[in-house]
Amino acid sequence: MHRIMTRQFVIKLLTATILWAIASIYINLTTYSPSSQEYYDDVASSAEFYEYNQHYVTFKKPSNDEDAIVMNRNSATKVKVTPKHTPHKESDNQHYSKYIQNKPKLVLHVGPLKTGSTSMQLNIIRAKKFSPLLRSDNYQEIVGFEYEKFDELMKKCLLRGPDQCDDTPFREMETLYNTAYINAMSRTLHASNSSHLYTLHTDEDFSILPRDDFTMSLLQKLYTKWDVHFILFYRPLLDWLPSMYAQYRKYFVSRPRDPDTPFVQNYLIERDGQMSFPQYLEDSLSKGKMRDSLATYEYYDHLRERLGLSSFSSFNTTANRIQVLSMYAREGIEKEFTCNLPSATVSCQKVKDLLGQGYKFSKRNKSLELPLNLDLLIVEAWYLNLVSIKRNDAAVLLKKRMTEVKMTMQDLPHSCLSQDLMDWVWQRHLQAHQQFVGAIDEQSMRQDFEKKKNNLCSVNATAAFELNSFRRLFDSCDFQSP
Repeated sequence: MHRIMTRQFVIKLLTATILWAIASIYINLTTYSPSSQEYYDDVASSAEFYEYNQHYVTFKKPSNDEDAIVMNRNSATKVKVTPKHTPHKESDNQHYSKYIQNKPKLVLHVGPLKTGSTSMQLNIIRAKKFSPLLRSDNYQEIVGFEYEKFDELMKKCLLRGPDQCDDTPFREMETLYNTAYINAMSRTLHASNSSHLYTLHTDEDFSILPRDDFTMSLLQKLYTKWDVHFILFYRPLLDWLPSMYAQYRKYFVSRPRDPDTPFVQNYLIERDGQMSFPQYLEDSLSKGKMRDSLATYEYYDHLRERLGLSSFSSFNTTANRIQVLSMYAREGIEKEFTCNLPSATVSCQKVKDLLGQGYKFSKRNKSLELPLNLDLLIVEAWYLNLVSIKRNDAAVLLKKRMTEVKMTMQDLPHSCLSQDLMDWVWQRHLQAHQQFVGAIDEQSMRQDFEKKKNNLCSVNATAAFELNSFRRLFDSCDFQSP
């Protein structure tokens, strides 16, 4: 028995060793030689990626008048040409197509935040009824690097820069991708091209990675051996901004930002600790944190260029490698995602069948339902010693009192965007709609904008308590603890 077990172990070990050797050989065949890669890294650090094909890697310098740097892949020689005379051969596209086809297929769902990612992940990708179907569609998923890991990667490495980066989280991510790569390569080597093993990694935190060369270089290292297809969702800016603000405020309304900090009746927050909407938008823009659908698209289009991938998808029926889906698709984001996922025919049909039977997918995130303006008023009342009951209870009671006297939130002073910020939102809204939807009816869009622009304001709590009619609402003993 012992000899049999030993023999089986040796066979398994030899098999694993052979597969690893084959994968290693394949990696060497489909990536740059050491000398080429060394030069490529050196040039990429100081020039913008411009064009790729099987024989040449071209980098365009900042000025259009300067020469471009071109590297011959086969000989690693360097020549200089002007952008108008980039080397080209008739067979380049054929070589490029064959080169890409031999790479394993990776689908990255990159968010952005507040575009239905949570609902789509829990209702489809990780739902018990769909996971087996995705496997039937030849999908494996990168699991184990989600929100907490992205947060760790940001804090320990990306935000610190190359000199102070602790690359442990990145190496964990790299290990997951290497395992998936070997699985995909094993399938490719033992099956026909029609049986590609697709790899899926979905996380909205892809949309908030830093916009710097250090982060881009790490992503380039991670994805250079993959044939990558990107998916993101488009949500109109006028709807996305209030949702992002509600997400920011959720941690103040529901619980203190640091749950380990003691608090009294949920009120442990600096008087001006939570920003109004205008303050939030201005802060996001000044710190480069505005990652709407348009910014996310631009970020991954830049990564696509650095990876040397064409703008056309090599393994999906859609023409674009960066596929933009609608959060407001008529039959829901679950169908919109699944039925646009490359080759996910079995899963798509299941979603269609369920919708045809009247099935309703759960709504997973309800940040916009939080009483944001009421909470700003209650926090101010707390600091004015007008309330002592629990924070959420006080908000409910205030709403009741306002209803009784027929006072609405619109009757109170508000802080709204400056004209410059309002103009920025309007132009950004037009630009994104034109890029992701198409032709625009500016007059109709402007009418919709005028209706919704009040959503870009917050109640001015300080000014509200200067109104005697409002302040008198707190004269009731109900706002005081027994």
